[in-house]
Amino acid sequence: MLRPIGSRCPQSRSSSSKHQQQQQEHHQQQQQHQQQLLHQQQQQQQQQEQQQQQHQQEQQQHQQQQQQEQQQQTWRGLSPVSLRGSEEQKQQQRMQQQQRMQQQHKELQHKQRQKE
Repeated sequence: MLRPIGSRCPQSRSSSSKHQQQQQEHHQQQQQHQQQLLHQQQQQQQQQEQQQQQHQQEQQQHQQQQQQEQQQQTWRGLSPVSLRGSEEQKQQQRMQQQQRMQQQHKELQHKQRQKE
């Protein structure tokens, strides 16, 4: 089945090699483009991760509040006395949370100052 190379028309040989070259060049361009895209995606991912971390912290604080409120709702059916108690507790917990957040904020500022 294998014919000697010379038996093929020389013209078709040269045109096919040109065609291969064009394909390779095209392929290289595509690869470069993909690498650029990859790099952009990685940068975006890093930014997204940073945003997600901030977002998660906010969500966690929000969830804590929701959980506390849900617990108090379950007590609401018991009696007006426990209701009043739970309202006071809720306020206390909110105060504690605020204090904790202020404390964290101060610590962060302090660390940043130390770096400078």
